Parts: sequence; structure tokens; C-alpha cells
Amino acid sequence: MTFDRICELLRAELGVDAPVTMDTNIRADLGLDSVDLAELVLLVEEEFNLEPDAEAADICTVGQLVRYIEK
Repeated sequence: MTFDRICELLRAELGVDAPVTMDTNIRADLGLDSVDLAELVLLVEEEFNLEPDAEAADICTVGQLVRYIEK
């Protein structure tokens, strides 16, 4: 499942230990800054074999990230 894999990436690669839901705000709730968010997007693009997309810059929540991957 996409959500579960994102949670694994957040924990393993970015050291997030907070609870994560689809409504979790990546910056406000997880304390990630713009560099961390860019790293997360790169990890996700690599993990799910996605082409870079300008839309990724507008991602704020874990749910938005899941929808970005699944579309």
C-alpha cells in the first residue's frame, strides 16, 4: 500500500517518529523543512519510478503525496 510505504520512508530516511495519517501536514506536523520535503519527493519519485513533476512542490499533506503517487 502506498500510504504504508510513505510511512516507512518517513521513518527510515527522514527519522520521523511521530504518528502519521493521511491528514498529517508534512511540514507543520512532522517538522520537515523545505529541504526535507524535497528529499522526500526525490525518494518517492525513485521508489515509485515517477518522473519529476512541478506539482510535487505543492504537496502539503501525506494524503496529497499518496494521491500524487497514485495518479
